[in-house]
Amino acid sequence: MEPPVPVAEDPPPPVRISLLHLFAWMTASALVLGIDSRLVHYFYQTAEQTRVLQVLEVFRAAITGLALTSLLWLVQYGFSNPARFPRLPGHWIFLSLGISAASSLVATCLIPTDKEGAVIGSWIAVQWCATSISRISVLLVACTYQKQGIWRGFFASWALWEMLTTGYLIQFLPVSVSAVTTLMAVSKAGELLLAVAAIAFSFWNRSRQASDQLDRLGVCLLIFKAAHSMAVLAWVQWVKGTGP
Repeated sequence: MEPPVPVAEDPPPPVRISLLHLFAWMTASALVLGIDSRLVHYFYQTAEQTRVLQVLEVFRAAITGLALTSLLWLVQYGFSNPARFPRLPGHWIFLSLGISAASSLVATCLIPTDKEGAVIGSWIAVQWCATSISRISVLLVACTYQKQGIWRGFFASWALWEMLTTGYLIQFLPVSVSAVTTLMAVSKAGELLLAVAAIAFSFWNRSRQASDQLDRLGVCLLIFKAAHSMAVLAWVQWVKGTGP
């Protein structure tokens, strides 16, 4: 008598985007713009440079607000059996950016500021560390849940990069302008490389694993974040080059 052939389990239904999620995105973006609009002005700025910064802040609020909506999907679909979110690689990218964004907002509300609302000295490191530690935690969990080795390597490399940049920041406490600028350049370059790798892995993975809207959205969100980060870095170099 032949042994029974194991029946493959059907994957859970894909997660879809609804009007509730779009409303949550707009609300979260407005919240980010209201809470975290006090970017530290280390350098002298002209009126034109300030206007460019304000545009970049609006884009950053939209990206961060979208990342925060991953917490809503986690509450909706993360506790079902089997869990529908996070399940795919893009889900974990989405969730890691969302949890780190939430940690950054909480840290921003708690850390002290000066009269102009700018973050005081080494408290910048506290905000950075809170963001990195929360992101590293999610990435390490993603490594354990991903079955494909290429994605496990992706998340492990991302976690290692976050550890290295955070260690660099701690090494130069109290934080100086040069240290923050160098760290920003290194971190943003890493985000760009991660975005390129995520695109390549997604195309490679398309024929091997089912995908849904959030899986693709997570990869796109990382790309948008990397593009915004490079724009901010270009703005910093522009301001430094025109300072008094």
